[in-house]
Amino acid sequence: MKERILWIVPSRNRPAKLERFLNSWIATTSGLADMLIALDDNDTSCDHLFAKFPTVTWEKNSKVEGDSFLAILNRVAIRYVDQYSYLAFSEDDCVFHTPNYEARFISKMQELGKNAIVYGDDMINKKHLIYFPIMNSSIVKRLGYMVPTTLRCMYADNFWRDMGKRLETVYRFDDVKIQHLHYTREDSEEDEISIDINNSQSQDAIAYQEYLNTSFLADMEKLK
Repeated sequence: MKERILWIVPSRNRPAKLERFLNSWIATTSGLADMLIALDDNDTSCDHLFAKFPTVTWEKNSKVEGDSFLAILNRVAIRYVDQYSYLAFSEDDCVFHTPNYEARFISKMQELGKNAIVYGDDMINKKHLIYFPIMNSSIVKRLGYMVPTTLRCMYADNFWRDMGKRLETVYRFDDVKIQHLHYTREDSEEDEISIDINNSQSQDAIAYQEYLNTSFLADMEKLK
């Protein structure tokens, strides 16, 4: 197993944001993490980036009707759970600002142990939500997912926050800036991806509450 971080980033039809994201990652990585971009097999909008970022792992996945980016995240995480010690999630509308953060993340996760979760300052930080976690892959292996499978697009950050509080093995790096340039913070213009995510809010709110009521405590027992 590689003592490295694997960033998993589902992306769809947002080449400009994805290129900005990857440029910022290349500028700040110290070489202790790999980057995987998960695309739909019918999306060619980012194909021109393959040659520009040859160190990135580009995966195209068969599009499933009604598929969501959290479902894609889970599938990729399970596929790589035995290959990397640490799995991370980000969105393509982020920008890395702080260089050489990876060794610090890995050192802290080694200190925290098998239930380690670390994250940086996303420069939004509503209600201490964990938007972009880096976690010990053992968590994913024991749970069988990175995000509860009933969620489509939202409330993953709530889950990671609630799981971190329960485990008491979460650490926030206030001085590592991984900025979430959500459309409401940038140009206030929704694209089709943002619209799809926002349309999932009511469904995901119900699904997450149901998860908390029926499965959360049992899942946390698996992580003891």
